[in-house]
Amino acid sequence: MLSQSHIINTMKGKNLLQASCVILGLSVAPFARANLLTNGNFESMPNFGSGVSGDSGYSALTGSQIPGWTIASGRAATVHNTVLYPTISGAYSINMDGEGFGGNNADLSQSFTSILGTAYTLEFDWQGWVNNTPFLDVSVMDSVSATTLAHGNYGFSATLHHESFTFIGTGNALELRVKESPQSGFNDNTFIVDNFSVQAVPEPSSLLLLGLGGVALLRRRR
Repeated sequence: MLSQSHIINTMKGKNLLQASCVILGLSVAPFARANLLTNGNFESMPNFGSGVSGDSGYSALTGSQIPGWTIASGRAATVHNTVLYPTISGAYSINMDGEGFGGNNADLSQSFTSILGTAYTLEFDWQGWVNNTPFLDVSVMDSVSATTLAHGNYGFSATLHHESFTFIGTGNALELRVKESPQSGFNDNTFIVDNFSVQAVPEPSSLLLLGLGGVALLRRRR
């Protein structure tokens, strides 16, 4: 990554505001990329192959076998790799049918902390594989008040969808929950999901302060 000193040396004689915008972009980028979720893209799969069922292309995992996630009791979440079955990106994606294990489909969740009044974005990808009856349900809920802060419910579509929601932190622990609702209760192969992230949104005032800091730094170095 370019250092601030390198930017300053190579931008002599150019507009200070333009230079500060470059520094601002470099300063904010790491913050904007910070995902509050663990293993939101499902790429950490140490237990693949040790599920309640599976073959070379999938493993139906239970409990806490997917790092960062909790699978509801009596249910499984089907993990696809790239060998036989569809994925969205990377080496692994989740098939929400959970193989119909126990007569139910996947229901997985993850808790994360929030700051009161801070804006967050939830983003994820989903795609339909086989046209069946269930709906994909994704929500963020306050674990203390049980208030729903973000919610989406989707019927089958073969198109790849990227979803994005903005919600406000309550200061309590929040829970992201991904499930089929209504569910089919069988091995329906309807929804593939991937790339879940929750990120804090920088406040405009913070961006302005960073920009002004960059201008001041350039003025001192000139």
